[in-house]
Amino acid sequence: MDFSTINWEKIKKEVIRLSDFEEIKKELQNLTKEIQTFDIQQHLSPSAKKKVKDFEKAYNHLLTKINRAQRDFDREISKAIKQIKKTRTEAEKHVKKVRQKAKSHQAKIKKATSQLKKKVTKKSVKKKKVRTTKKATTKPRKKTTKKVTKKTTAKKA
Repeated sequence: MDFSTINWEKIKKEVIRLSDFEEIKKELQNLTKEIQTFDIQQHLSPSAKKKVKDFEKAYNHLLTKINRAQRDFDREISKAIKQIKKTRTEAEKHVKKVRQKAKSHQAKIKKATSQLKKKVTKKSVKKKKVRTTKKATTKPRKKTTKKVTKKTTAKKA
């Protein structure tokens, strides 16, 4: 690239023009107006116009299918959510019932164990009293011995 042939003044003016924000904003507005007023139909051939119409029809058909599928999907999701909520409330009710039964069962078990403890302590106290009284009233026994007798045999003459 030959630097001697580059027009530095022109580049400098363009950079200054582009660095001005208001100037860029005006240029963009002008471009948007041109794009909005531009009619593509004027510049297309008849066969290209027909292809554009066909594309538009296919696009609209596809768009309606997508919208229908989205509606169906939304319906299915809402049904599933309703079912999940219903199942959740039923499960919560069931859990509540089970907890109540467990608590009542626990209370019954505690009551039964406390009553059993009372019975056991009463019996053990009675046994101790009976044992202590029996020991005091009984006399020591004497050993009984069996009399041993010798057999005598007479000798015959």
